[in-house]
Amino acid sequence: MVNVFPGGVWANEVAKTYALKYNETLPENWLTMLASCPALSMSATINGEVVLYADTTRLQQQQQAEDVADINEAELRLSNSEIHSPLEQEIVPITETVLPSDNCWDVFISNLESSNAVYVRLIGEQYSGKYESMIDEMERYYSEGFGSRVPLEAIEIGLLYVGQLNDAWFRVCVYDILEDDQHFNCLLIDVGEWEKIKKCDVYYMERQFCRLQRQAVLCSLAEIDKLEDDVLYNEIHELLFGKVFVATVDSRDDDSNEYSVTLHDTSVDPNVNINKKIRNLIDSMHQPLNLLKSSVIKEVYVSHIKENGNLFVQLQTPHFDELTKLCQQLDEQHIVTHRVPSAALLTKDKRYLAKFSADGEYYRTALTGEPAPHDNEVEMMFIDFGNVEKVNVADISKLEVLSPALYKIHPQAVEVKLHEVTVDQTGYKKLKELIPVSEMVLVRVLDDACAPPEVEVFRRHVQADGTNQLVSVNSTIAFEQSLAKTNQLRRSIRRKGEVTSAAPQAPSLSPNGSPPRITNNKIPETVHHKLVAPHIPDNSSEFFDVYILLAVNPTNFMIQPLTTVRKLGELTCEMTRFYQQHAGQFAVRSDDLIVGGLYAALSDGEFLRVTLASKVDSTMLSVYVCDSGDYRIVDVDDLRYLDASFTKLPYQAVKATLFGIRAVDGDWSTESCFFFQRLVVEKDLVSVVKERIPDPQGKHPFMLSLILIDTSGVEDINIRHELVKNNIAVLTVNTQST
Repeated sequence: MVNVFPGGVWANEVAKTYALKYNETLPENWLTMLASCPALSMSATINGEVVLYADTTRLQQQQQAEDVADINEAELRLSNSEIHSPLEQEIVPITETVLPSDNCWDVFISNLESSNAVYVRLIGEQYSGKYESMIDEMERYYSEGFGSRVPLEAIEIGLLYVGQLNDAWFRVCVYDILEDDQHFNCLLIDVGEWEKIKKCDVYYMERQFCRLQRQAVLCSLAEIDKLEDDVLYNEIHELLFGKVFVATVDSRDDDSNEYSVTLHDTSVDPNVNINKKIRNLIDSMHQPLNLLKSSVIKEVYVSHIKENGNLFVQLQTPHFDELTKLCQQLDEQHIVTHRVPSAALLTKDKRYLAKFSADGEYYRTALTGEPAPHDNEVEMMFIDFGNVEKVNVADISKLEVLSPALYKIHPQAVEVKLHEVTVDQTGYKKLKELIPVSEMVLVRVLDDACAPPEVEVFRRHVQADGTNQLVSVNSTIAFEQSLAKTNQLRRSIRRKGEVTSAAPQAPSLSPNGSPPRITNNKIPETVHHKLVAPHIPDNSSEFFDVYILLAVNPTNFMIQPLTTVRKLGELTCEMTRFYQQHAGQFAVRSDDLIVGGLYAALSDGEFLRVTLASKVDSTMLSVYVCDSGDYRIVDVDDLRYLDASFTKLPYQAVKATLFGIRAVDGDWSTESCFFFQRLVVEKDLVSVVKERIPDPQGKHPFMLSLILIDTSGVEDINIRHELVKNNIAVLTVNTQST
């Protein structure tokens, strides 16, 4: 602006022209700032006005210096990135990135892009030396107010500027406007980090700061996969960020700026291959057993159930996805080509590919036994599922040769044991009924020092009203087995009693002594009968001993009066014997089923009192067990009309809630539910009935609001206070003193 006036120009005219041209005013101290500019000189008139003159000689010298500079236009391009010069509005490119021609670089890790990609800055006089000098100069220039802020309407996406962030200055590329409309999403081109920068903190990049190429070079880490895992990312970040390594370039494409490197730590002897260290880290962290142990609660698939009750579970991991992809890539012809010639060549320390007879597909396996050299079939474990099968030797191939990548992946099936549950044959059948193979369940590791680790398993049970209930498989199996033992003991007691007393008559006999029959397809009145509620104390000062059948959370659990447990056992034995003696005579036709009707149903070898909740399909029914408070699936052939004599005992399962509490966060978390279940389920507790309240779901006549106390230990434990102490629940305002 001054150069076009050889005879000089008034300073106030320069300020006016600048304001009109750039829609902003010059700083108040702009003349002081220009005093040190070698290309300008100034003088003052007698009345104090300032005249500016261009030093043409110095300008010519500066132009000549720029003309002979070793940076030409070809070197001033970088991915078509351009910036605006604030005064002349000309396009000023930044220097093109030129990396060393050799493939061994000293690098500084400036940022971690992902688990397998890093931004590096080259170390050396031509790189880090020049960069540090430029940063120092840039800091001084912009901090002292020489930089020009870019008008908001002039900022263009994809161009390069200087941005101020936390009192520091960076060369940045503007990529997009954030949703708040106050910030830009910018890449710090010398760091490789994304930051949001205020619109008002974007400045033009002066020519002298364009001459150094971008310093942050994106490189992939050789032989390391990109994995979406925050914990792994943090571990790798801790290992690499801010450190200096030697990078050997395994592959490069300078035209597309793609580089694959292996990092080496040469500060120790012997040198450490960092890529290998990261691979080992990934391998360790993504080993399914370690992943299972490291989690509080994990969602898994059950792939196999052993007869001893142990489960094989699969975790959804990046390695599992990779395994699936690699299996799909296997070529059938190659599989045949690499068959194992004989059983004598099979060893336990290797993994193989074998055909599964059930579906004809190939899966990874390992040898379990010691085959004879001439055996045609050998026992193999399918290591990603847990099942053991006999496999024809002609269907086994060398996995290590077929796919080294597939060979090295850890077995994906993890064996676990149900905590404090010993599963017998009946329990095994119940377990298979509760957890169909390939169903997703929740697993909580309770003891990882054992081999296999001991866990508690939870499954989601869809109730008749469509809501999900979290059911402890451990508790269900233990309860079933405990109930079976109790019933066996009761049968033994009854048999002893029968020796000294007359055998009781089967109920509901007709006058001539023959069992009652359902005639003319008439539905008996008992179907419409409603069992009465058990006796419950009305006085809140009276103790009510209960057994906790099952629990969803502190405001939804089922209890059973302890005073009538023996009577219930006797009733169950009597019902089972009665319907065994009169098999088929009380059968219910599917056409006569009434939803909500009262029936007897065979479940796990015993007849129980149930109400029909819904028809699952033409043969399967969902029933609610009146005396245990749970829902079960039974076959229509296992349903019987309930004899009237079996309706005298009140129903035994009563829905309850813990009195005077609410969840800390409004809703009961999964962790809170587990904690409560461990405190109360399958325990005899003392309760105090505070009130009867309506059932929010409307399925039960009422709910009991209780205070529960565990008196089994040295000191009594108030369950409500235990939840409060562990920051799971808070007392409601009107019960603080209770």
